[in-house]
Amino acid sequence: MVLIPWFVVRVNEDTIELDVSPPGMPSWTASINWDECIRICFKTGDFLDSDELYIFVRGREHSYLIPMDGDGTSQLWEEILNRGLFDPKVAIELMSTNGELKCFETI
Repeated sequence: MVLIPWFVVRVNEDTIELDVSPPGMPSWTASINWDECIRICFKTGDFLDSDELYIFVRGREHSYLIPMDGDGTSQLWEEILNRGLFDPKVAIELMSTNGELKCFETI
């Protein structure tokens, strides 16, 4: 279910593509190379808040924050798990929590 249609994520073999057009704010895009990902963090929301994905990349001080209610985020999460960039057992455990943050180092 997409609750945030203005946050669009697309994945391909080499990159994660972000296309973000929040209402009343400037639009932006980003391209993240898979091989530059150094840490993936997942924070569970509660009933009213979206789960959040944080992607840290080499050479960038701040992470990319991706709300998991955006368009294409389920495909992104599936690809992260398939690539071994986050521990699947930890991901399953997280699904029954609220407000918990877990990170997985990819390097």
